[in-house]
Amino acid sequence: MKVIGSVTSPFVRRIRALLELRDIPFEFEALDTRSDAGRLRVGSLSNIRRVPLLEDEGNIIFDSLIIVEYILQKKDEIISIEDKLLLKLVDEISDSAVHLFQLKFHGDDTDWKTKFACNHLNRVDDCLSQIDQDISKYEDGNTVKSIWLYCLVDWLLFREVFEMSKYSNILNFYNSQSTRDIFVETDPRL
Repeated sequence: MKVIGSVTSPFVRRIRALLELRDIPFEFEALDTRSDAGRLRVGSLSNIRRVPLLEDEGNIIFDSLIIVEYILQKKDEIISIEDKLLLKLVDEISDSAVHLFQLKFHGDDTDWKTKFACNHLNRVDDCLSQIDQDISKYEDGNTVKSIWLYCLVDWLLFREVFEMSKYSNILNFYNSQSTRDIFVETDPRL
């Protein structure tokens, strides 16, 4: 089993963390997805040209939720619809935050004033507010939900994408998890 992606991607990190916590052996092929070689490698494996990718038993699987379901299925586990909905909130924030980061990184809308950017800002705020209110649903440190939320929040702080100070419950959750070995070992800052 091989995970393919960048060290800094929260989507890739959540898969790596899950595999480590479940003691599932895997190889990690770290790519610089901003480089021509990295983009070429990802594009040669999947037409969607996004990471993470999971290579297993001759299959290339994309999208972190599909990858997680595949991994858990191999362990005879399933994700409930309730948990999928909670994961989708994290995914929506992640997708919108990546769009906002890219707008700034590429200099296309550094002040986030376009309707596109404002829509993503509102989505991030609405979803973070809901998670902050419902933080107890994410707090068990070994669940897929808690792994995804931690990886997202750490990425938001790392990339300085979004001001997090008003989400005190999320920050308390983040601080309670930040010294765990799995999150220290996969820290994108290292």
